[in-house]
Amino acid sequence: MTATPPLSLHVLASVDLVRCVVAFQPGLPLDLLPFAQWIALTPLLHPRLQHQPHMQRLDMLLETLDRLLPRWTPPLSAWYASFDPAASRVPVFCHHLPHLVPILAWEAVASGRGDVLTYLHTHHLLTTEGAPYFSDVAAAHGHVPLLLVLDSHGFAPCTTSAADRAAEKGHLEVVQYVYKRTDDRRRLPSSCAINYAAQHGHIQIVRWLHAQDASCSTFALDWAAKGGHFDTVKFLHTHRREGCTTQAMDWAATNGHLAVVAFLHRHRSEGCTRMALVRAAERGHVPVVDYLVRHRDLLFVDAERVVQSAREAAVRVDQMDVAAYFDQLDQQSSAQS
Repeated sequence: MTATPPLSLHVLASVDLVRCVVAFQPGLPLDLLPFAQWIALTPLLHPRLQHQPHMQRLDMLLETLDRLLPRWTPPLSAWYASFDPAASRVPVFCHHLPHLVPILAWEAVASGRGDVLTYLHTHHLLTTEGAPYFSDVAAAHGHVPLLLVLDSHGFAPCTTSAADRAAEKGHLEVVQYVYKRTDDRRRLPSSCAINYAAQHGHIQIVRWLHAQDASCSTFALDWAAKGGHFDTVKFLHTHRREGCTTQAMDWAATNGHLAVVAFLHRHRSEGCTRMALVRAAERGHVPVVDYLVRHRDLLFVDAERVVQSAREAAVRVDQMDVAAYFDQLDQQSSAQS
């Protein structure tokens, strides 16, 4: 005669009954334990922003997220990946860790998790304090699909500040999305967009915004030169009329971008200041120092005095290669005398 299994086995073998039993037990499900320690991070999501202009508020929020996302995204990504569909465990998270819902929301916005945002929105779990910035943060992180989700749920569209940040970070699709989705020019990228894109060498965004008749300033060429973005420098010189300042060559020389220095000298008239040679010497950029010295009579009013200042600067900071270059220059001059 076969023994009858104990009643407890029937209970423990039933998933639904076990869930009912453990629902009355204190503590967290095992998969949520790693997140419990995040409670200490929630105050960081609420900096005092109410007295700041919108762009400063957005920048502060983005900086905060940049610091926190490396701690949030890897464990959350692994957690989502262990369930199918990925967001199916979100209700349990929200039930057991309601104080961490803001973290779940902001990480979803920054990572483009539209399914998570949809659940939080439809169950009224999003705070009114953060919601106005969701589209801005999604735009700054390049998430066009999430922008469509947020738009479908009636969230405020992203602002000019966010479109500018998208251009800065190289998110061409976001910039194009903003142009296509609004007739309100106040929400289009500002003159800063080309400046920021040029600063980081995002030539495709610079080209596209130029084709839309977007404006910019001398910062665009100055910053592109500073970063050594030769193609961007060449495009702005060829297609734009804003020009640059002496800072363009000064910064390019300081950072050792010889090709940019040479291009600016050959094709533009702004020139540079004495700091181009002095800082190139301080940084040890011998090829740039050599180029500026060879063209010193065209670049500097008191050329020999500028060269002497650069030599002294190199010695002062122990740039021995540059000091040796100047010594060699003296020897060549003596030999020619």
